[in-house]
Amino acid sequence: MNLETYKSKYKPLKQDLESKQLEINSLSTGCKTLERILDTIDGLEKTQERYSKRRKQVWGGYDYDPGKYDKAYFYVFSANKDEVIVAKDFKYHQYLKCDKCKKEQPLIVSYEQTADSPEGDTWEANAFIICCDKIQPFQTYVEADRFLTIE
Repeated sequence: MNLETYKSKYKPLKQDLESKQLEINSLSTGCKTLERILDTIDGLEKTQERYSKRRKQVWGGYDYDPGKYDKAYFYVFSANKDEVIVAKDFKYHQYLKCDKCKKEQPLIVSYEQTADSPEGDTWEANAFIICCDKIQPFQTYVEADRFLTIE
């Protein structure tokens, strides 16, 4: 076999392989997005459970510090580009229109301490919606101190 024969035989295989790799990458991205969506749903349930226990057991020694040791999730009471206020009743209050389907979806925020040191802390909140099997970001907030307001 000469070089031209090899090229004609293996070039289509290479193209097929590249196509499959793109498909695998797309599926991998989709899986990661679905994992984030499931983590958000699970996180909302856990945060609500922990937050309601904290409110019920004020004198019982139970102390829940949202975002300190794990990511906390809340529905947003109100938000703009400078500030986010979360809903302590865990009900929908603020909505954002999906870029793809144009339906209004409840705004969710994840909140966590991303750095903890004697020199200073860093806290981060990410507001987003879930729609059309995607996570659509709204705004990221980063501060040196706790800044999440609960209404």
